Amino acid sequence: MERSGKRPIEIAVRDDEAFFRKHKTSQVTKGRHITGPLFDPVLAMQTLFPQGPLAIKTARISSTFKLLSGEHQVTFFSMPAPLLESFVLNIATIDNHDRGWPMFQLPSPLFDGHTPNLRKLGLLNVDVPWNSSIFKNLTTLRIECTEINHRLDPIDCRVDVHRLLDIICDCPHLITLVLLDAGPIMSTPAQETRSSQVIARHLTNLRFEVDW
Repeated sequence: MERSGKRPIEIAVRDDEAFFRKHKTSQVTKGRHITGPLFDPVLAMQTLFPQGPLAIKTARISSTFKLLSGEHQVTFFSMPAPLLESFVLNIATIDNHDRGWPMFQLPSPLFDGHTPNLRKLGLLNVDVPWNSSIFKNLTTLRIECTEINHRLDPIDCRVDVHRLLDIICDCPHLITLVLLDAGPIMSTPAQETRSSQVIARHLTNLRFEVDW
């Protein structure tokens, strides 16, 4: 970290134990699945980056909730990320049928609402803060709620259609939009804030999947 100086940082964090258990892959072949810098095992982000995500340009985090829990993690995700261009967070569960398995909840506003350079966002199997200001000026948005929707005590994290239209309006250069078990669902009259029609000139990759 010290050698990086003031240069933007790209990080990848993954809980290898959970990864290989989920994909039933031998540890011997783990190098085939790693691209980019890696911190192994998952470290406390606030300890590793005491100034928060100020210097982070890209971040890919894949782990179970047990390693991401704690106030230090919430504090990290609550701090401004002015240089962040790409952020992917994937929380893997150990057992989809464990009723007591905790849900990872991102703070709102995420990154203190300050991500002026964020263009690519992926949130997988977390309680999505749909009202967060982070959904602006994106070119790529991927949301997946498959695992949390299939818990014994499912949590509905689907977006309503009018909030989705608001997000598309706020992302005029959106190219890729992927929602897997994340909606959209019908809005109530009180939730309708804009017209049911939006212009998405650059949207070329659209994928919605529902498995309920």
